[in-house]
Amino acid sequence: ASGGALIIASKPPPLTNLGESPDLLASLAAEWGVELQNNLIIDPNANPASIAFSDALAYGRHPVTTNLMGYTAAFPTARSLLLTQSDAYQPVSLAQTGSYAWGEVDFDSIQQNTVEYLETEDTTGPLTLAAALEDYNTGARLVVFGDYEFASDILYERGYGDMMVNAIDWGAELESIISLTPKETEIRSFSPPGTGGLVAILLTSLCILPLIVIGAGVSAWYSRRRRG
Repeated sequence: ASGGALIIASKPPPLTNLGESPDLLASLAAEWGVELQNNLIIDPNANPASIAFSDALAYGRHPVTTNLMGYTAAFPTARSLLLTQSDAYQPVSLAQTGSYAWGEVDFDSIQQNTVEYLETEDTTGPLTLAAALEDYNTGARLVVFGDYEFASDILYERGYGDMMVNAIDWGAELESIISLTPKETEIRSFSPPGTGGLVAILLTSLCILPLIVIGAGVSAWYSRRRRG
């Protein structure tokens, strides 16, 4: 449908599989030239290594990633995407891993915590984490993510939710409200006073303030006495 948007999220094994039934979301993505690869992205620089971080300097030129350059996005338990060009639409890689990450295909080694990169079997990075497509004929839009957990509340609160929010805005043809301007963190610090400052605080609280209160009381008493 024109102007429609679909966010696809999956991880190995595909969460959209129902028993022996075909993976309908994967099939739909394939019609647009996006293949959800059967792997798990391993990032040796992350802790744990199953969290894939986007390359902060390798975002695609697209409204979804406007002004995101220099900031990372976290994708826990992500699978990579393989993009294919077509005459109807051209996929844009929104985010990708660094060259050090790889797509692990041996899921048994993941379960046994014995993951090891094998050049002949695993997929070498950089790997595509998210992609956006638009049908030039109908105007339909599609955004595909290789992971669903990156949109969770805990990661959103940590500042990783910009891409998800802007993907929804772009899919709904609301580019005018897309805003990825990072909020500047205001650093507040407290510098304890020195010896002179501490003495001044002590004198003020123990001497000056009590004298002011006593003086005000005496003044009030004297004024009342004069009035009889």
